[in-house]
Amino acid sequence: MTNNSLTYYFSGLIVAVFVLFFFQLVKLIFLYMSIAKANKSENILESTGKTPLKWILAKYENSINIQVGNVKKTNVPASEFFSEFSACKAHNVNLRMLDAASGTLVGLGLLGTFLGLTLGIEGFDSSNTENIQNSINNLLSGMGTAFYTSLFGMTLSIIFTFIDKVFRNKLSKQLFMLNERLDEMYYIDDNNVNALNQERIANLLFNNLKHEMEKQTSSMIVKTEETAHRIQEKIVYTNNEGQVTTIGNAIREILSENTEQTKALKSFSTDLAIELNNGFDESLSRQMQQKILPLMENVDNTTKAIIEHIDKMAEV
Repeated sequence: MTNNSLTYYFSGLIVAVFVLFFFQLVKLIFLYMSIAKANKSENILESTGKTPLKWILAKYENSINIQVGNVKKTNVPASEFFSEFSACKAHNVNLRMLDAASGTLVGLGLLGTFLGLTLGIEGFDSSNTENIQNSINNLLSGMGTAFYTSLFGMTLSIIFTFIDKVFRNKLSKQLFMLNERLDEMYYIDDNNVNALNQERIANLLFNNLKHEMEKQTSSMIVKTEETAHRIQEKIVYTNNEGQVTTIGNAIREILSENTEQTKALKSFSTDLAIELNNGFDESLSRQMQQKILPLMENVDNTTKAIIEHIDKMAEV
């Protein structure tokens, strides 16, 4: 194998490897462009669903299950789903190949260099002066060819690394923007989730307690009305004039009549005491008054107390 043929062989090999790696880089560029387009859309979820990230989006949407008011939230940051690794995996971008591309291209160039030097030294003939001169010329020619493959490999490595770093940086920025927008719309931290759960439990307990109290109150009102109706049926009567009246009013009427009778009795006892005072001696008259008048006062006081008690019962 001549040095020129070796150079062509390794140059072709380096180009083939470069194309293989560059194909992965092209997929990375398309991934960046699709995410950048999604970030410009107002409906971030719908636009992301049209990108290679749709299967990641499906998992993210399943995590949006915390009801907060009229919307749903998630306590998982979007970056847990939309990372550079997961995004590249979704678009079949082999990050390991991209990471190994630069070193592989340089390594192939150096391999061509050392192989060319090895072949040049192997054909060195030092038997005579003329052969030595020819061997040195062949060695120098082979070294030039060998170093050419290294230069070619390093050049392609630099070009590839530059493009890879530029678009990886752009991809990271677009993913960061995507995660920020999703977190702004749907993320809620654990502290707020705990506070929300506590509020929800408190509202549930309050509503249950309120419902139970309303139920008990309604039941008590119905029972009270039924009891009052039954009592009303039992404590009313029809008087001599055909009017329906309550027992309290009836007792009050009876006691009023009793009061009038008591007053008449008191007046009669007073008149009787005066007549006794005129008919008996002073000592006996005084004794009669001392016994009869306190008795009538006791009857009067008892009547007043009964009337007041009946009034209180009627008010209740």
